[in-house]
Amino acid sequence: GFDAVRRDLPPDVADYVEGPRDLFAKYDAIPLPFVNVAIARRRGVRFDEQLRDANHWSEARNGALYRAVLAVLSAQSVALALPRAAAIAQHFGRTTTRVTGQRSVSGSRSGVPRTLVRWTGFASAHYLERALARAGARELQIAYGVPALDRELSGEPTYALPFTVTWQT
Repeated sequence: GFDAVRRDLPPDVADYVEGPRDLFAKYDAIPLPFVNVAIARRRGVRFDEQLRDANHWSEARNGALYRAVLAVLSAQSVALALPRAAAIAQHFGRTTTRVTGQRSVSGSRSGVPRTLVRWTGFASAHYLERALARAGARELQIAYGVPALDRELSGEPTYALPFTVTWQT
């Protein structure tokens, strides 16, 4: 339960997580990796497994409309747009994508705070994998390159995460 997870969190993160939420307001994503680590520990699973399971839960909650939209979009459309949408929804960084082959898209997510580099890669890959499967992609491969120091934002370093998505149909 949440009380057990809360005990595993740094006090300032626990206070933040318990605060009121406005689903349409900007939020700070920095506490999310800490929460996912604590939940993974309590569940006895690895960090990347926790993120995969959280994305499955989120997808299930999005309902029939989400699945219907993905079913009519091409895999290429999803691979181009979804990484950009993630940067908008998470309120940090910017993502660029481009077609690099018949069933290949490359891109880069820039402006990722150091604390969120690992979380962003795992969470984005799991979510994109599920969405592309719903759009008909098979034999999907999502590969992240080495994060590169990007710039500083408010005195903190940010990183660019290059990625390539390939699939079959």
